[in-house]
Amino acid sequence: MTTHLRSKIASTITYRADYTQPNYWIDSVSMVFNLHATHTCITATSIVKYRENAPTVLEWAGDTSKGGIVLEEISINGAILNTNEFSINSDTGILSVLNMPKTGLITVTVKTVVNPTDNTTLMGLYASQGSLFTQCEAEGFRRITYAPDRPDVMSRYDVMLCADKSQYPVLLCNGNLIASGDMLNDSQRHYAMWQDPHPKPSYLFAIVAGDLVVNETLINNPHVKNRQSLLQIYTRPADQIATQWALDSLKASIAWDLHTFGRYLDLERYMVVAVGDFNMGAMENKGLNIFNTAYVLAQPETATDTDYNNIEAVIGHEYFHNWTGNRITCRDWFQLTLKEGLTVYRDQLFSADQAAGFGAIQLNNIAASSAKAVCRINDVITLRAAQFGEDIGPMAHPIRPDSFEEISNFYTATVYEKGAEIIRMQALLANAATPTGDGFRRGMDIYFARYDGQAVTCDDFLQAISEGSGVDLSQFKRWYEQAGTPIVTAAGVYDVTAKRYSLTVQQHNPSVGLETADLTLTKPPLHIPILMGLLNQVGVINSTFKGQCADEHLLHLTQAKQVFIFEDVANEPIPSLLRHFSAPVKLKYDYSPTDLALLLSRDSDAFNRWEAVQRLYERWIFAYYENTPDTDLSLLTSVLADTVCTALTPILSDMTLADAFKASLLNIPSYNALADSIAHNLRPHALYAAREAVINQLAQGLYPILPILYEQLSSYEPYSPNSTQAGMRALRNTVLLLWLYTKDKVAVQQAQGQYRRTHNMTNRMAALSGLLQHTAIDEMGELLPEADDFYLRFEDNDLVIDKWFALQATLPYVPMNAIKALLAHPAFKWTTPNRMRSVVFRVCFANPVVFHTEAGYDFWLSSLKQLIVVNPDVAARLARAMDSWQRYQPLLAQAMQTKIQQALSLPNLPNGVTEILNKALLNKYSI
Repeated sequence: MTTHLRSKIASTITYRADYTQPNYWIDSVSMVFNLHATHTCITATSIVKYRENAPTVLEWAGDTSKGGIVLEEISINGAILNTNEFSINSDTGILSVLNMPKTGLITVTVKTVVNPTDNTTLMGLYASQGSLFTQCEAEGFRRITYAPDRPDVMSRYDVMLCADKSQYPVLLCNGNLIASGDMLNDSQRHYAMWQDPHPKPSYLFAIVAGDLVVNETLINNPHVKNRQSLLQIYTRPADQIATQWALDSLKASIAWDLHTFGRYLDLERYMVVAVGDFNMGAMENKGLNIFNTAYVLAQPETATDTDYNNIEAVIGHEYFHNWTGNRITCRDWFQLTLKEGLTVYRDQLFSADQAAGFGAIQLNNIAASSAKAVCRINDVITLRAAQFGEDIGPMAHPIRPDSFEEISNFYTATVYEKGAEIIRMQALLANAATPTGDGFRRGMDIYFARYDGQAVTCDDFLQAISEGSGVDLSQFKRWYEQAGTPIVTAAGVYDVTAKRYSLTVQQHNPSVGLETADLTLTKPPLHIPILMGLLNQVGVINSTFKGQCADEHLLHLTQAKQVFIFEDVANEPIPSLLRHFSAPVKLKYDYSPTDLALLLSRDSDAFNRWEAVQRLYERWIFAYYENTPDTDLSLLTSVLADTVCTALTPILSDMTLADAFKASLLNIPSYNALADSIAHNLRPHALYAAREAVINQLAQGLYPILPILYEQLSSYEPYSPNSTQAGMRALRNTVLLLWLYTKDKVAVQQAQGQYRRTHNMTNRMAALSGLLQHTAIDEMGELLPEADDFYLRFEDNDLVIDKWFALQATLPYVPMNAIKALLAHPAFKWTTPNRMRSVVFRVCFANPVVFHTEAGYDFWLSSLKQLIVVNPDVAARLARAMDSWQRYQPLLAQAMQTKIQQALSLPNLPNGVTEILNKALLNKYSI
C-alpha cells in the first residue's frame, strides 16, 4: 500500500516551486453557445499573444469525462488543423499544438460539443430542473472548451448565447447585456450578447439559461456610468417569493464593504441565480453569482434563523469576493487562501456587525458586544469542529501548501477557516502597530491600489499589510508554511511581595499527517499573538506590562519559550488568555473549576466566558468517559455540576446580555470537537453516552429555572430574523431541549404545542427535533405523528424536506434499515447533492452512534460506490469520513481499515478519492 501511494503521488503531484507563466497569454475571448439540453455546441475564439522566450507550444486543458467536451475542430489564424498537427494526452487531457506563431496577435478557435444532461458531476455546463448552469472553479471551464484554465490567465469575454425561447427564455452571462432578440433565421430561438468589462480568469466564467423569474431593485451607485446599479435575484417561478432576504442581504453587503473597506460595486448589474443542484454553497463568478438554493431562499415558515444567518453570510461572502478574489485573484491554486481565507474573514466581520445592528438600530454596548461574541463563538466552533481535526488528520496541510495532488481536495477548512484566522491575526498585529489602530485597513488600501486587475500571491498580500502598518511579518509568514494546530502551554507565578505576576508561555507545533514519517522534521517557532488580561474576584484588573498600564495586553509569543512580567498586580490573579480567540491554537493552562467559574462569571471578554464553561463541560464529560475504579465519579460530577449550574443561573437572568450569548453558554461541546482531543483508542459510543450524561445532569441542575425561562421568553411579535428576536428564540429553544431531558411531561406538552401553534420554521424544527430525540417512536414503533405531519406540510419544498431527511438520519440508535428506507424514499435523489448530504453525510459525519458500527461502515462503502459514478467531487468529500480511523479502538479501527482497502479496489476510482483513502491508510496521529 505504501509503495502504491508513493508512486501515485509522484506521478500526479504539482509543486508550487514549479510555477511558470503560460507560453501564450490570452487577451480576449469571444464565445458562441448554441444551447441544448443534450447537445450544446460551443465556438470559442481566443486572441492570444506569445510570451517572450517561451517554448512555441500551445498547451490547453480539456476534460472529456462523463458530460465533458468532444472536440469538433481547432484552427489557428483561420487555418483548420489536421489531426497530425495537434495532440491530446489521454491521461491529462492536455491539448498541445506545436510550432505556434511567435509574433503579433494570434487567433485560436476551438469548437466543442457537450452534453449538459449527462453531466452529473455538476462541473462545467450541466442541466438542473430544466435549466442550464455552469460551475467552473477550480477546473470546470475545461469541461466547456479547451483553454489554459488557470487563474493567472485573465481575459475579457464577449459571449453570445443562443437557445430555444420557450425552454430557455432567460439567458445570462457575466458583465453587461449589450444586445438581445430573435434569431434572424429561426423565430423559435433567441439570443443574448454579453460583454464583461473586467478581465477575469476562466474559473469566474458563468452562463445560465432557463425559465427563471427575477426579484430586482436599483441602488444609487456613483461608481458606474449610469450612477445606478441593478441588483437581481433569479430563481424558478415558485421560489421568487422567498428571495427578498437575499436581496436585502446583498444591499447590506454592498453598504458594509463601502463603509468598512472603501470597496465599491464596480458593475452596472449584479446577478445572483439560485439552483437546486450544486456541489458547494455558492460561486462568486464576476457579476453572475450562482448559488445553492439553500443560501438564497428564506421565508419564516420554511427557513430557520440559522438559514437566514447563513444566507446573509454567504451572500456577503460572494459579494466581497468581487474585490478579494475577482478584481485581485490568485496567481495559482496554491494561493487559494489569498482569496478564500481573506474573504471568510471579511464575511465574519460583516456578520458580527450585522448582529450588533450595523445599518439599523444599534444595541446597547454590552448587548452588542455579547452579540458579536456569539458570531466569534460560532466561528471558533466551526474551526474546531472542521479544521482542528483536519490539522491532525491525513489531509493536514498549510494554508498555502508546497504541493498538491488533486486540486478539488484542496478546498478545505484549513484554506477557508484557518486562513481567516491567520488574516485575523494579521489584522490584530497590524492595528496594534499603528497609533490610530487602522494599520490593517491601510495595508488593505495598498493591496487594492497596487494589485487591482492582477493575479498575485500571498507574499504580495503580506507585503502590502506590512507596508501599511509598519509591522514586521517576516516570522509571521511561517503560518502560511506550517501545517498543524500549535499547542500553547502557559503557567503563572505570583510574587506577593513584589506584586509581580510572571507568565511562562511555550509553543509547540507537532508533526501532523504524513509529516510524521519524517523523523528529522522540526518546525521553527511561529509568531503567535496572545491577547490577555488578569482577573480577581471583582473582574478584570489593570496591570503594567512593558510600562503600559491597562486591563488587556497583547503578548507576542515568538520563541519556543518566553516569560512575560506584569507589575503592579495587587492580588494573585487568574489569567484570561487568548481573549477573542486571538490565535488558532490549543491552549493548555491548569485552571481549577473555581478559576473557570470565576472567568465565566467575571471576565469582561464574552468569548472567554464561553470558553470557560466549555472547559468545565469538557472536564465533566471526560469524567464520565474516563471513569476508572479509583475515581469517585458521583462526587466529581456533582462538584462540576454544582459549579456550572451555580455560575450559570444568575447569568441566564442578566438582562444586559444578548439572549443568543446566554444560549451559547448552554450548548455542550460537540461530539466531533470532543473526539478530536482523543488520539488513541477512541470509544465513540462511550464518548457519546458521556456527553448525553452531562446534558442530562445539566438539565436536572437547571430544572428549577427552565420552565420559568421558557415562559418568560415567549414572544408574540411578528417574525423577524434580526439578532434580538433570533437570540430570544435560540435561548427559548435551547431551554426547551434541556427541559425535555428531564422527562417532564409538561415539557413534552409544551414541545407538542409549540410544534402545532408556531408560524416559523425555527420554533417548529426545534420542537420536532426535541420530540424526535426523546420520544422518537410511539408505542406502535412508528415515527411520531409530528414527523408525518411535517412531511405532508412541506413535501413541495425541497429545502424543508432536506431538513426532514436530516432529522431522521441523525437520530441516535436509529436502525440501519430505517436509514436505508430513507434512501429508498421517492423523494431521495443521489444526483442532488443537498438531498444526498441530508442522509448520507448526516449518518457518516453527524451520527457517531450509527456510523461507528459494522453496518455504518458498510453504508459508507455502498454510498461511496454510488457517488463515484454520479459525482466524483462529492464522493471525495464522503471519503473523508474515514480520515481518523487509526484513532479508534482496535476492533473499530480494523473494520474501518478493511472498508478503506475495499474502497481502494473499486473500479474507476476518481483520483480525488484515491488520494484521500491512500493518505488515510498512511497517517499517524499525534495530539
